[in-house]
Amino acid sequence: MAISRNAFCTLGIDEPMSLTANGLSFGKRFGVALLLGVPGIVALVGYIYFTTPVSAVPSGLSLPLLAVLSAVNPLLLLGVACLFGAYAAPRVGLQSYVIDRKDWRRDLATPPE
Repeated sequence: MAISRNAFCTLGIDEPMSLTANGLSFGKRFGVALLLGVPGIVALVGYIYFTTPVSAVPSGLSLPLLAVLSAVNPLLLLGVACLFGAYAAPRVGLQSYVIDRKDWRRDLATPPE
């Protein structure tokens, strides 16, 4: 199979990356990225719940419901960003230390020395 080279590729150094070079599927890349972003959204809900005065809550809406509803937009944006990232990262050569780690299951199973 012939590999096309362009101005952005250095012979011998840059090798084309396959779409699943590290063996992770699209779903796993998406899931790990999404799980890494969820703690930030949970922190946002907690921040809104604990810092919003009761007088600022609109009538007919409780403070816990306001806090949970405020997480909908960031969760949708996180999901879209993770979809684009999981799709585009292997195609443009971006890597994540967490997602691309090949031996993370083994590291979790073995105790530290």
